[in-house]
Amino acid sequence: MQARCPQCEGSGSSVKPKDRCTDCSGKKVVQKKKVLEVQFDKGMRHNQKVTFSGEADEAPGTVPGDVVFVVQQKEHKTFQRKGDDLWMTQKIKLVEALCGCTFHFEHLDGRQLVVKGGG
Repeated sequence: MQARCPQCEGSGSSVKPKDRCTDCSGKKVVQKKKVLEVQFDKGMRHNQKVTFSGEADEAPGTVPGDVVFVVQQKEHKTFQRKGDDLWMTQKIKLVEALCGCTFHFEHLDGRQLVVKGGG
């Protein structure tokens, strides 16, 4: 039967408690928080991935993994996305379609837009 050595934890060497690093207690790694800034560009798609290579947990003798953020698009009450375009439906009366009309709406970035059209 084989079992991992409880003294060296399978590393093949051990350090006396008095000689161990005070920061990591001899475990060779320390816990550290890191802030990753994700840049969300206009036009990013649903389920598009933003990857930070080599930013996951590190351990001696291993290659650190990646941190992956997945963009989740949420529904909007006014706009629908079709490819790179935003679509909006506005109901107008027949007379407005034939003779012209003007309506205002607020865009996603807060701008007030005016649509003029018709006859």
